[in-house]
Amino acid sequence: GSPGKRRRSTDNEEDNVMLSYTREHLTENTAYIFRVMSKQPGGQVSFSEPIHAHTLHQAWAQQLTVAESAALEELCRGCGVSEAFNALSKALYDCDTLSQLEASDLDDVLEALHVLPKHRERLKRALSAPPGVPP
Repeated sequence: GSPGKRRRSTDNEEDNVMLSYTREHLTENTAYIFRVMSKQPGGQVSFSEPIHAHTLHQAWAQQLTVAESAALEELCRGCGVSEAFNALSKALYDCDTLSQLEASDLDDVLEALHVLPKHRERLKRALSAPPGVPP
């Protein structure tokens, strides 16, 4: 299979290292089990507990639903960044998904989709606002 994508981030306070791993081109509607292997400088090898994942049916993620699309468009329009709607929608990011991302992951998504920095800040404020409160 194809290798996954890895991203490394460091928590400076505790000097812990966290890796994230993305595996692409998986078969739809299939169960997978992943384990992480670590190798110490002395040659010791250890494995994480198994991580279970199940891919969804491919048709699930072809486009946002009408309701998700309308909510995303309203969010973008409401904070003055209507031009970000198409990129977010095509990448299948709805409001719920965006609002659940960690701040650094949201920054990565918005940067990868070429959302202007000033628009990123507006979107982040709008996504962090309680429902019904204007951004």
